Amino acid sequence: MTELPTAYLVPLDEWLGPDRRTSDFLMAAVTDDGDILGTHVCSSPGWARNDLHDAPFRHQMWIERFGGHGDGQFYRLVELAQPEDLPDAARARIFTMPEGQAVESE
Repeated sequence: MTELPTAYLVPLDEWLGPDRRTSDFLMAAVTDDGDILGTHVCSSPGWARNDLHDAPFRHQMWIERFGGHGDGQFYRLVELAQPEDLPDAARARIFTMPEGQAVESE
């Protein structure tokens, strides 16, 4: 059986709110080789799967990259707690991009 490609949901940045008790997170859907499929700012990394994968308007980016939408069928989706957990190739590519190039979201 062929191993499925892997995609990651990972927080790339966190901003503290004015009250210093709340945060917003810049979440990204990232491939093994560092392509960023999409980004989204949300209040919790726990919403990343819904916001970047499950929401119907996001399906097309997964279909274009993997030929279909479906964790476990077309790719393996892994949620990470920090960008340091990305594969070396992905981390190197994301963090060496010219400023502003990594964030291209709707």
